[in-house]
Amino acid sequence: MFHKPVLLSEVVEFLSPKQNEHLIDCNLGGGGHAATILEKTSPSGKLIGIDLDLQALAEARDSLQQYGDRFVPVNDTFGNLDEIVLNAGISPISGVLFDLGLSSFQLDQSGRGFSFKRTEPLDMRFSESRGKTAADVVNEYSFDELRALFKEYGELKNNAKLARHIVMNRDTRVETTSDLCALAKEAMPRFYIGKENKYLAQVFQSLRIEVNNELEELKKGLTAALSVVKPKGRVAVISYHSLEDRVVKQLFRAESKECICPPKSPLCICEHEQRVEVLTRKPVVPSEKEISTNPRGRSAKLRVVEKR
Repeated sequence: MFHKPVLLSEVVEFLSPKQNEHLIDCNLGGGGHAATILEKTSPSGKLIGIDLDLQALAEARDSLQQYGDRFVPVNDTFGNLDEIVLNAGISPISGVLFDLGLSSFQLDQSGRGFSFKRTEPLDMRFSESRGKTAADVVNEYSFDELRALFKEYGELKNNAKLARHIVMNRDTRVETTSDLCALAKEAMPRFYIGKENKYLAQVFQSLRIEVNNELEELKKGLTAALSVVKPKGRVAVISYHSLEDRVVKQLFRAESKECICPPKSPLCICEHEQRVEVLTRKPVVPSEKEISTNPRGRSAKLRVVEKR
């Protein structure tokens, strides 16, 4: 498997998969969560496993081959979840899991430039057959476009300085992670001294989110999940940074209300109906024991809702 599943016991407790139920894992990775769910839903429960990364899907298929046709692998983005479920012809769906972020494999072995700790092509696409690369963004975006994505997706305080430095140094095309790191360090403010890794992680995060359209895909996927899951079914999301968690929290909060009109509105005109009950008023986080054995899960936050 690519990585240890984060918050496994908590996910199982909240999703509560039972014999012969059907569930969906929207970020299959190495299949750690999926294997446990398939064990719990035997003998005939099915699990749709979605991953845009073909390498991840191939690894999961090998890891989960013992479950035969109970495991249904799908190479797609979870933004297309409603269409995926329709095409699979599997219902009802009792639970949906999103384990967001990068797998250890993508960081350590994919060769696609997700990590700043080694020299690799500056790609960052989850699917190598789709769209622009991170190198395309760095070399072709305007100053305003770069500044906006560094500010919005990286929450970088030096967003304008970094964008300007990149645009002003385009004599040679930026092709590798090392090329990008060198430019980013040249524009690094003094207050990041001693926090260089955090700074570079924010730079890389901003580009990865842009390349894969991650936040919009997350909104689409969550909305679709609430549609495909059956009444009393549950949707669980593990996020790893504040931007993801904000999307999840805001969408779950809105869907848990009868009215989403502005607070000062004298009358309700939104016609919104409550769709879910929030089961995690505060996000569930890993224990110190889990963090000690799986440090990459230290920033994980789990939020869960139940459909009405």
